[in-house]
Amino acid sequence: MENGDLIKLKRKNRKISRKELSKDICSVNFLQRVENQNAKVDFETMLLLLDKMNIQMDEYIHELNSFSMTKKDKYRHQFILAVSNPDSTQIFLDQMTDEFEKTKDLFYLLLAIEMKLVCQKLPNHSDIIVSDKEISIVYNYLETLETWDYFELALYGNCLYIFSEKNLTFDLKDVLSRFNKTSSLPKHKRAELKFIVNYLIILFENGSLEMVPTLLDELYTQTTSSDYIKWRLYWKIFNELFLSLNKEILFDPTPIISLFRNLGYEEDVKNLEDIFISINTQNPLK
Repeated sequence: MENGDLIKLKRKNRKISRKELSKDICSVNFLQRVENQNAKVDFETMLLLLDKMNIQMDEYIHELNSFSMTKKDKYRHQFILAVSNPDSTQIFLDQMTDEFEKTKDLFYLLLAIEMKLVCQKLPNHSDIIVSDKEISIVYNYLETLETWDYFELALYGNCLYIFSEKNLTFDLKDVLSRFNKTSSLPKHKRAELKFIVNYLIILFENGSLEMVPTLLDELYTQTTSSDYIKWRLYWKIFNELFLSLNKEILFDPTPIISLFRNLGYEEDVKNLEDIFISINTQNPLK
């Protein structure tokens, strides 16, 4: 479905005439060309048309995208299938390598790195590693940009495990400020929460607790809404873990893990169980 088709569909569903919708925004003839000939419409005009129909821009774009799957969308879908089918893992990695070599688009390198990080947790693919060259490409790309948009924030958050153990390459407070600039957008907010949780996991696994309070405070602040209950549960379990490592409380993760399971977060349950095994190996809980 083209942009003009969706505008027409939304307008008709709301029983608004072209004259009513275009009033004080654009000419009726222009709106007709948009709807019938898919004429290009500038961003400001588009915002005004959607606002008059009480439609949020991100909501509209999501619906528009759902009608047509891009090449990158298809690869995102294939990523999920490859994770669930280890026999196709190497095929997917080869595809992403070829795409990156042809296009130099970091999107494909990101998918390859994420797949390799997943493989390192699988019994039959633990020998698949992220190369120094791949790490260098990602680092140099992020370092040269003054502003990180969603792609860069997600790239860093999803690839934390490839960076140096000492300081994860980039200053934590600076990265958090980058996330906070756009955290009012739901997709950006989820990326930030995933970043914080990934960072906490790495710190606990490495026994580096100095920055944990800063991350816990940020995670608590960002999860006041009931929309982010899963991430508040992560705060609770990591906060209790931190207090136990400082000998302030006895820690039993079983009740919270059961709550994760009861709420349907099965993948998180498995991750948490693996994390506690790793942490107990180096920092036995009392």
